[in-house]
Amino acid sequence: IARNGPLGEWRVISFALDEDTPVSAHQGKPYVPESWHGIPGSEDLTVPVVKRGLETLGCADSDSVVWFQHEFNIWTNSLALMATFRGLDLPKIVTFHTLHFQSAETTSGLCCREYDLLRTLLPHVDAITVFGHGVYHAVTLAFPEHRHKVHVIRHGTHQYSEANRLRRADAKRRLGDYLIGESILDEATRRALDDQRIFTDSDTVIVGQTGFLHPIKGSEYLFPTVALSPCGLVRRDRRTIVDTSQNCTAHRI
Repeated sequence: IARNGPLGEWRVISFALDEDTPVSAHQGKPYVPESWHGIPGSEDLTVPVVKRGLETLGCADSDSVVWFQHEFNIWTNSLALMATFRGLDLPKIVTFHTLHFQSAETTSGLCCREYDLLRTLLPHVDAITVFGHGVYHAVTLAFPEHRHKVHVIRHGTHQYSEANRLRRADAKRRLGDYLIGESILDEATRRALDDQRIFTDSDTVIVGQTGFLHPIKGSEYLFPTVALSPCGLVRRDRRTIVDTSQNCTAHRI
């Protein structure tokens, strides 16, 4: 949405980022919008902090909308989060990154903590977005009175038109060449990848766009017989799974 939105009509409030990290892109070109990196930590998203950010960016007027992404692993203090939403006198939208719809904990399919959070939050926001119709049905089953606030926006993936035209073998080779020759991996890991020729091995399997690996997501089921390393690079009998998430630091195994 931000990539396709008019330049100059959206701003970012966030945690501290590396100076060279682009927030988004516009028409294929890196674009860093005016942003305010002033949230001290995951438990410090308070009304004064948000208002200070909005005022700094010139977005504190009634024409502004606060659009917030929620993820349980980042925002661990739900009570503080709810106090912030109740205290902001602006339209508010929340994108939920992690909601379930097949849990046995509730009759709707939501997990208990998800149900409790939504029950407290939905009266105080104007809309929420979820990533799929399964979650949509779970949320609207649990809270039919808020059905009009729930919208589906697909998560999506980055579009790489050149990569989409590559044969799998060529894609694996080019990924290996990048990791060995251009990436920020340490020298020992680069040598190990080069020596083992993992990415040119016909038995290698690469799984990308899996996101961050974490037990709460059931990531271990990607390869249940092997313990995944922190960056998702594993090898057993010449078979490899690679998580290609950004900012992943590889570990030699």
